[in-house]
Amino acid sequence: MTDKEALAQTEQEPCGWQFYQDGKWHNGMETSNHRTNTENAGIPVRNVYPPPPAAQRTWVGLTDEEKQEWVDAIPRSPQSRHFMPLINAIESDLKEKNT
Repeated sequence: MTDKEALAQTEQEPCGWQFYQDGKWHNGMETSNHRTNTENAGIPVRNVYPPPPAAQRTWVGLTDEEKQEWVDAIPRSPQSRHFMPLINAIESDLKEKNT
């Protein structure tokens, strides 16, 4: 892949436009020919782009030692009422590691 192709894949289409007037930027309207008239009047304009997609964080799982701790925490004669607190505790540990 060439550099030009890579750049084209990262470019985003504008999702709107703004014009500069009275010392601040204002959102332009997508009606009629508002942008054209604004540009023809000599008022500065700029495109507005959506934010880039959020970067994916790397999932952090449990270590073998942590897994063994949870195995050891299982009651010797498990009953269904014991599983939900165990599952909640595991989920809590994973949330803590991934926030």
